[in-house]
Amino acid sequence: METVDSKQQELDIPQIIIRSLEQLQDEDDPPIQAQMLSVVAEGAMENADTVQIGNTVFLAHSGKGDNKNKMAGRAFNIDTGRNFIDNSVKYLQYLQEKNVTHYSTDLADDTLLPAMKILQKRLRKTEDSALYIGVTEDDEYIIYVKLGEELIR
Repeated sequence: METVDSKQQELDIPQIIIRSLEQLQDEDDPPIQAQMLSVVAEGAMENADTVQIGNTVFLAHSGKGDNKNKMAGRAFNIDTGRNFIDNSVKYLQYLQEKNVTHYSTDLADDTLLPAMKILQKRLRKTEDSALYIGVTEDDEYIIYVKLGEELIR
């Protein structure tokens, strides 16, 4: 998997998303151009929130009404593993600033699972935040994050 260390070179959002999609491309997937158009449409939705931290782009959607403090999203990453973990911590801090209390994401495979386990350990150091990892019947992973009031470090 090709990575670009954001401490050496920070790319822009389209470059990160395209390279991330290319790396995850499967022969059964639609062409990259179609996937990119889908991501652009998703990012233009009213409840979408797109944030770049390093060479990771986080695209999430907030809920409405009683779920306004909950978000579901995904990350497009081409940064190094260590930077991805740091970027994810900064993103969770960003979500805390926005008063988000719950965040969830899916992982199609176990590539990012080691990073999620490191994040899980980091969140154990807080009194009121936690990360949970679930497995679906299709052997995909679901990540649930409960964000508390104590600032994540």
